[in-house]
Amino acid sequence: MSLWLPPLALLLDLLFADPARLPHPVQGIGLLADKLEGPARLLKHPVLAGTAVLAALLCLTGSVVALLTHLPLGLGALAAVYCAWAGLALGGLVRQGGKALQAVRAAESAPAWLPEALEAVRMLVSRDTAAMNTYDLYRS
Repeated sequence: MSLWLPPLALLLDLLFADPARLPHPVQGIGLLADKLEGPARLLKHPVLAGTAVLAALLCLTGSVVALLTHLPLGLGALAAVYCAWAGLALGGLVRQGGKALQAVRAAESAPAWLPEALEAVRMLVSRDTAAMNTYDLYRS
């Protein structure tokens, strides 16, 4: 790994947050996990199924990133920067977390703001927020 990659990814993340209009690697990994989960459940053992999905995700993701970063003509370096920047997601999480906190605080004092708070927290967590109250939203 090049020593310049992590600081550059962090700088891009803090300046621009997540690349919203580009395909996001984490979304791709999530879609792949969804596709692998069904067949893995045929193993009838949850720990074994989860381990199999995780191993497959790691192997496939690592292979794709390795292929992308070895593209010729500088495209590999661009792919490495993009994957590192998009995969980091710290800036976007901090910004979205702040929005969610403000929305939950507003919903505490004015229940009409609850739908906005539910949506803001939903953008941060991987579970359904529809039935949550402000206490649950804070915990999430």
